[in-house]
Amino acid sequence: MNSNAAIAAANAASRPFSALDPSLLVACELAIAGLPLLRQAVVQFLQINIAGSAQQIDEVIDSRLGEFVATVGLARCGSTELALDIVKVRADRNRMTKLRQLIDTELSSAARRQSSARLSVYDAIAVNHAAVIVLTVGSFLALYVFIRQLRLTGAQKMAAQRAFEQLAQKRTQELRELG
Repeated sequence: MNSNAAIAAANAASRPFSALDPSLLVACELAIAGLPLLRQAVVQFLQINIAGSAQQIDEVIDSRLGEFVATVGLARCGSTELALDIVKVRADRNRMTKLRQLIDTELSSAARRQSSARLSVYDAIAVNHAAVIVLTVGSFLALYVFIRQLRLTGAQKMAAQRAFEQLAQKRTQELRELG
């Protein structure tokens, strides 16, 4: 469920106060009983994931929950008219709009951070690919130069040996002619 749907569901829970229906009050009281644990988890999540607006979001949630608890309490005590007045005034409409905006802003910001992190990973992979290509080409180039140098050295040795053999034959020939 996305944040807007969760907020709408919470608002809807406090709206239908034709508080004459005791089963509705029981459901609301059960929800209120579970709120401290849920609230602690929400605050912890906000502090970890949405640190920038966590305090503002927590204040809006606190205000809205206080209103909800007061409305249920008034309805339970028989002050259904006061409870209905709180619900009808809907003074929290601006708070809920602010809460939606804060959450949407933070979720957009988190999506941008995630996208940026994903791009940095892609950039790192691209750099690694380029480095591997450069190293591979450099290795082949170095191997080519090494093999060429070996061939040149081998050719020079063979040329020097032929020159030596020719010189040796020439000297041997000269010695035979003298002898």
